[in-house]
Amino acid sequence: MVPGWNLDCDCQPECPAEPSLEIFSPSACVVIEQSILGSIQINPTLPDSNEESEPYMDISKDEEPEVYIERSEVQRARCEGVVKETRLDPIRLCINDSIIDATSPDQEAIGGPGCPVGYAVLTIKRSTVFGQVQVHAIELGENCIFEGRITVARRQYGCLRFCYATPYSRTPARYMCQPDLVEDAAIKERLRKQAKAPPAANEIEAEKSCEQVSFEQVRVKPQFNSVRYGTPTYCQLALNCAQEIKRGANDESEMGVFHNLFQAQREANLRIRLDEYVPAGSDVGIIFAS
Repeated sequence: MVPGWNLDCDCQPECPAEPSLEIFSPSACVVIEQSILGSIQINPTLPDSNEESEPYMDISKDEEPEVYIERSEVQRARCEGVVKETRLDPIRLCINDSIIDATSPDQEAIGGPGCPVGYAVLTIKRSTVFGQVQVHAIELGENCIFEGRITVARRQYGCLRFCYATPYSRTPARYMCQPDLVEDAAIKERLRKQAKAPPAANEIEAEKSCEQVSFEQVRVKPQFNSVRYGTPTYCQLALNCAQEIKRGANDESEMGVFHNLFQAQREANLRIRLDEYVPAGSDVGIIFAS
């Protein structure tokens, strides 16, 4: 399932705004593995909330009609899973070794139509996401690249591990994520310099620190050979991508969908063997095919 429903001859989506997958069942548990998808919409059809245009009516035993859900309540039911003051469990969405491509970091990659966040709990591993992720909670995000802002309703639940998260995202607790690590290093360096500098120079050092943090955010932003679906190097990390991304996974492999290729380890092993067997006085380099 490619971004949008149709592709033209140049592999450009004709309908990028259309979702590749729309989940209606509130009891669904969706597992996606080794796939390329466009946006995913969480749009549960909840009990007694099928129609938005008119409030529904229920006839009780005493034959007195009672209106339960109005238009605004239907929207609340779909966004928050609340029906008749009962909260349903969120839809479970598990994504492994996949690409979710909404064609732009500003588009919604995972979310609910008309809702601040989709009523789903996301578990995502070794995947690359182009677009915004707006879900109820992220139970676990591991070795992933998120090229788009993340917004979760429940920050106290779940965690992100060894991921790249777009700055200013609203996420659960993060562990060993970028650009957090390089930002913390820049701030610590600024505090070290401030401790040694005279008071008059502290303001200048503070300005330099802000510039350094911004520089580090840009430096570790993932760089790709291509973000265009259908090209041979689609979603492949570029050679000039920061080492914090290329070796930022929990096993020092690269973050993202190509984690299991272990490119960083393979390159390191090749360089070791070249150093062992190349004749003295010879220079050798590695040329990547793509």
